[in-house]
Amino acid sequence: MDGPRSDVGRWGGNPWQPPTTPSPEPEPEPERRSRRGGRSFWARCCGCCSCRNRADDDWGPEPHRDRGSGSGRRRPDSRGSDSRRPGSRASGVNAAGDGTIREGMLVVTGVDLLSSRSDQNRREHHTDEFEYDELIIRRGQPFHMVLHFSRPYESSDRVALELLIGNNPEVGKGTHVIIPVGKGGSGGWKAQVTKASGQNLNLRVHTSPNAIIGKFQFTVRTHSEAGEFQLPFDPHNEIYILFNPWCPEDIVYVDHEDWRQEYVLNESGRIYYGTEAQIGERTWNYGQFDHGVLDACLYILDRRGMPYGGRGDPVSVSRVISAMVNSLDDNGVLIGNWSGDYSRGTNPSAWVGSVEILLSYLRTGYSVPYGQCWVFAGVTTTVLRCLGLATRTVTNFNSAHDTDTSLTMDIYFDENMKPLEHLNHDSVWNFHVWNDCWMKRPDLPSGFDGWQVVDATPQETSSGIFCCGPCSVESIKNGLVYMKYDTPFIFAEVNSDKVYWQRQDDGSFKIVYVEEKAIGTLIVTKAVGSNMQDDVTHIYKHPEGTILPASSTLQTQRPRRTASLLSVTFYTGVTGPVFKESKKEVVLAPGATERVSMPVAYKEYRPQIVDQGSMLLNVSGHVKENGQVLAKQHTFRLRTPDLSLTLLGAAVVGQECEVQIVFKNPLPVTLTNVVFRLEGSGLQRPKILNVGDIGGNETVTLHQKFVPVRPGPRQLIASLDSPQLSQVHGVIQVDVAPAPGGGGFFSNAGGNSPLGETIPMASRGGA
Repeated sequence: MDGPRSDVGRWGGNPWQPPTTPSPEPEPEPERRSRRGGRSFWARCCGCCSCRNRADDDWGPEPHRDRGSGSGRRRPDSRGSDSRRPGSRASGVNAAGDGTIREGMLVVTGVDLLSSRSDQNRREHHTDEFEYDELIIRRGQPFHMVLHFSRPYESSDRVALELLIGNNPEVGKGTHVIIPVGKGGSGGWKAQVTKASGQNLNLRVHTSPNAIIGKFQFTVRTHSEAGEFQLPFDPHNEIYILFNPWCPEDIVYVDHEDWRQEYVLNESGRIYYGTEAQIGERTWNYGQFDHGVLDACLYILDRRGMPYGGRGDPVSVSRVISAMVNSLDDNGVLIGNWSGDYSRGTNPSAWVGSVEILLSYLRTGYSVPYGQCWVFAGVTTTVLRCLGLATRTVTNFNSAHDTDTSLTMDIYFDENMKPLEHLNHDSVWNFHVWNDCWMKRPDLPSGFDGWQVVDATPQETSSGIFCCGPCSVESIKNGLVYMKYDTPFIFAEVNSDKVYWQRQDDGSFKIVYVEEKAIGTLIVTKAVGSNMQDDVTHIYKHPEGTILPASSTLQTQRPRRTASLLSVTFYTGVTGPVFKESKKEVVLAPGATERVSMPVAYKEYRPQIVDQGSMLLNVSGHVKENGQVLAKQHTFRLRTPDLSLTLLGAAVVGQECEVQIVFKNPLPVTLTNVVFRLEGSGLQRPKILNVGDIGGNETVTLHQKFVPVRPGPRQLIASLDSPQLSQVHGVIQVDVAPAPGGGGFFSNAGGNSPLGETIPMASRGGA
């Protein structure tokens, strides 16, 4: 990687400052050039633009301009008389464009895209969970529609379907698709008549497995002896097209149904954090089917100005997403903050899912404060699953941040084995969270298909942009660091050696200890079909070989001097000052061991504690006779309490139900400005609850009502955050019964006030 190093994890980072003016909503311009070196972001970020779906047809006028963005947004403009203006479903234009309907013309009086959740299209395309009324389909798979005409369809009539996306639709770029009915189209597009009955025409439409993804405008044109007619554009007839892991011809195809259920359709998951010896887990609401989330995902591509011709290539799309989920370079979704000061935004530990973040970005255009690695990864999983890519959230414990790609983590100490922080630029994160997404890699030699790492946390630049991946896991496992994208950096995250250096009396440095198994010690993700951990270390690394001991076993009794230094540490490996130190001399017989303890009281660490409650223990030993030195670091974390959630009564679609949340403050101090967050796909839109202060060791109970909007097993997730205590979560599974009489039920599901809702406690009590 090249370019300047980021300040991720640096002590005392700067908190976000709000912009003075709103970020504009740009219109994607494929030909726009960047001011940096004359190359666009797209050209710098990706060299694999895929412009497929080069359908062509010889009938119809040239494509018109200003078709609106991929997310369906149109900007006001002045259009000439030849422009196709939206109108009522019963009106249209003839070839002359004057709107005259001549006798005998085949007029399209209506279109039924069979877009409801219960219809065949949505069920067969696995999009029936999307809280949208529009048709949502997956590419490479046929769908059905019904055209309604003013008269019966005759064999001499010519009918064509048209799909358009972007500001300047072109047939050659796949942004203007013309599908003649009854004729074989190019690139896999075609439309067949399945039934002609009276004035209705039933069609089966085949889409290309390489189609551009996005939101298309749809129209129908007819040609008869009486003239040509075109159905006006109607927002109700817009069609979303997504990647298709169920289609063998799509390069994102996944050949395991249980994987597709987990990595595409599952709306919640587990994210792991902490240390390898003390693994914590939290439930995350991905919410990829919530209303507005799909538009937010397409808006991200629009906001970057990604050319529409490249939006059919998952390699290109995933790389852009890795750049746009963070705010650096491009005013993307999330602002990273590792400073510990979150007063101008939300503590990263307080988020319970992606929906609130993505809808805020869509609604305001502002980057959302704040995120850290698991938040970036959670949002990335939501976006890629929503667009149709099989994606999972992966945690690497003891993850190296190698700033110079030396493949070693160098840690420097002075003569007394105290860390020299001004020299310790490399860092070992207690954990780091990224994403795997599944696809073929036609841009690489054979053998590198399958899981690809995508990392949206802004650590280092790639081609001058803060993005990372997609990088083949197979190339990481085999050390093929020349494979694109960003393999050297990710390889170092899981394979580096940890080298301890001690400063000598003459100012030089000497290696005193090497840990060869200290990096990438455990890589886990949520298991398929359960909430258990799945150890995937073996797909990233070959089994570790046998490591010989660094020194021979002591054969004589020798005195040793031990020193223990305790400091707080961010999970990124950045440490605070040492707040407790202990030294002790011991005499060990050959093969003997002795336990050395260092009690630490709450009053000693309370003023020092930082995010995640992590602490770093530096232990060193010195043999008096021969000067032999041993050094070791150990990271551990303080466990935080959980929220207890209880459902009060049965949950039925469309009927109000209630959840009880109980929390006991484990600290002897008052928690001030306490905020609860509540979120659950199909249950509760993101909601913020301000509850005020909670006294030391106090137990509080609150009740919250919500209305389920979709049936089935659901996860309701809650968090608590205050300046004194964070990283407090709880989850409950809610089995929602269908509404009496069946059918879908969609609403805002409780809504959410941007400033939060102040609520009284249901009860308060002591310990």
